[in-house]
Amino acid sequence: MIRWGQDWEANNLLFDGSWAIFPPMFGEEIENSFQISPGIKVNADSIKTTSKINYHQGDYGLDKFSLIIDYIEENRSIKLHGFKRSYFGNNNQYYANTLQPQQQSYTLAITSFEDNQNTGLSIGHFNTFSGLPDSTINGLFDNRITSLNYFYQKVFDNISIKISTDQFLQRYLSNHNLSFYKKSRYLNRSAYEIEFSNLEERVPISSVSFKSNNRVTVLDSTVHIDWVTLHSDFRFKPFIIYNQLIKYGDEIFHDYDLVYNRHMTFFNIFLSRKISHILLHPYYLHKQNSDNHNKFYKIIINKGVAEWMGVNSRIALDISYTTDQQKLAMESLEKKNQYSSIMLTVSKKFNSTMNASLNYNIMDTENYYSGGIGNHISLKIESKFQLFENFMKVELDTEIRHLFNRVNHSMINPVEMVPMIIFKNDYRQLKPVNLMNAALRAKVSTVLFEFQWINLSEIILSTLQAKKNNSILIHPSMPYLGRQIKFSINWEFQD
Repeated sequence: MIRWGQDWEANNLLFDGSWAIFPPMFGEEIENSFQISPGIKVNADSIKTTSKINYHQGDYGLDKFSLIIDYIEENRSIKLHGFKRSYFGNNNQYYANTLQPQQQSYTLAITSFEDNQNTGLSIGHFNTFSGLPDSTINGLFDNRITSLNYFYQKVFDNISIKISTDQFLQRYLSNHNLSFYKKSRYLNRSAYEIEFSNLEERVPISSVSFKSNNRVTVLDSTVHIDWVTLHSDFRFKPFIIYNQLIKYGDEIFHDYDLVYNRHMTFFNIFLSRKISHILLHPYYLHKQNSDNHNKFYKIIINKGVAEWMGVNSRIALDISYTTDQQKLAMESLEKKNQYSSIMLTVSKKFNSTMNASLNYNIMDTENYYSGGIGNHISLKIESKFQLFENFMKVELDTEIRHLFNRVNHSMINPVEMVPMIIFKNDYRQLKPVNLMNAALRAKVSTVLFEFQWINLSEIILSTLQAKKNNSILIHPSMPYLGRQIKFSINWEFQD
């Protein structure tokens, strides 16, 4: 899950996708709410407090803890989330000479709903301080983010008016061989939006919004960019049309997404053609003279999904083709900025206790940032049963993955968070990856215990102290991955 170069949202908070591109880094609450609009209406009759505790402990100093407290009283709610993660790595490569956790995340959301009015405030602080493997000595990854959202919504009959503001502040420091700038860099992102929504389904116009955007990045120089957008949605079932006009200076760009989404008894079909204009990454604006760059570039995405669903079976075919018209710095003539993917998924439920899923994915790798994996096939088997007169629910998952046709020249730079430019003389094939994982979960009431074994082959080989290993190289600039045995406990309770 990488979201490089584009804005994204989680927990109603805005994240600028320049130097914050990996949602799982900030904790499971952020990962699980990625690009999901949260429910904002509070049940007026409920008064309760729900708490969730999730703790993980594993090999090489892995230690994760998260706490969620959701307090609801009449028409108001307060949700508090805290997360911390520590991990040293198999050679202490992520240790930063401090006992401070590598990742700390804290969010607070306050919402209120009464009659036809709704308002809310969300704030999050995210602190990453970690060692980062480098060619000679360990580097440093120091990233601090504060994000804030406030909204007010009022409903008039079938019309809703919503006013919202977002602020995103970031200080990023990376001392690493892959970094072109070794000092602190700063990013300030703000957005102000007013949205008119139609609540009457029979009217085709769903919503119209106006948004003012601002981004300032500061390195040795300062780049300040302002732009405004006008967005509208039209729905003519089974068609949906998303339109957006972007005005930057004297330039105007047109974005649209044409969607056909049809649901039938046993068959679903989804077709989409999307054109987006994306703000250029700060890396290209600061490394070279920003006046020589167009500030926006175009991405065209064509996507089709066909899905058949039987009583106990499912077959889905997902095909996508992307053309990225961004002119990357030091562009390699050996690559194309085009991306294609074909994924076939077959699922089968054998009985009430067992089901299986087979996935096969083909991706083009002669480009800049596909991830370098040409083919990926996986088989996952899940079984469920109950013990002690249905008092304990048990789940057992087994997954086998095979990644092949892998290359080293279609990757994202993990420090600058832009595509890596690797020239043809340095191209090479990477070894195929064979990975087997397993998980065992037992749930009693609202308490869930889980054991996970990641890379079972390496666990067995290291236990036998064999000379052979199953270490895995995912990224050419990062160390090999070994194995992980992890235990976790999840407890949810009320009041």
